[in-house]
Amino acid sequence: MEKLFEEFSHKTLKQWNDKIISDLKGNSYENLIWESPENIKVDPIYNTESTHKLKGDCTYNHLDWEIEQSLNNPTNKQILTCLNKGASALLLKDIPTYDLENVLENVLFQYIQTNIQSKSIKIV
Repeated sequence: MEKLFEEFSHKTLKQWNDKIISDLKGNSYENLIWESPENIKVDPIYNTESTHKLKGDCTYNHLDWEIEQSLNNPTNKQILTCLNKGASALLLKDIPTYDLENVLENVLFQYIQTNIQSKSIKIV
């Protein structure tokens, strides 16, 4: 895989941005910047040089991060919907113990990280 990348010359962030502006043929570069649901401005391109303008001492690539969904008094439908939409971890709060089997039906715990917080579940 390393040999593949050796075939390409290194480009600076300015060179990439100049190429984008050139390819836009007069259209606005600003139209390519969009805002995420978390109110984060997302540029059209990032490279290792881009990380220097980020705040903080270090920028890490976390391939082991989970997308956790927190649910209070969850239903089975809510849990499965979250998992089918991309959640890879669950924080389940106050699951009714009388309905535990139904609430957790078809949840494949072997593939996800799961945490349960409940005042009604007692560990003996």
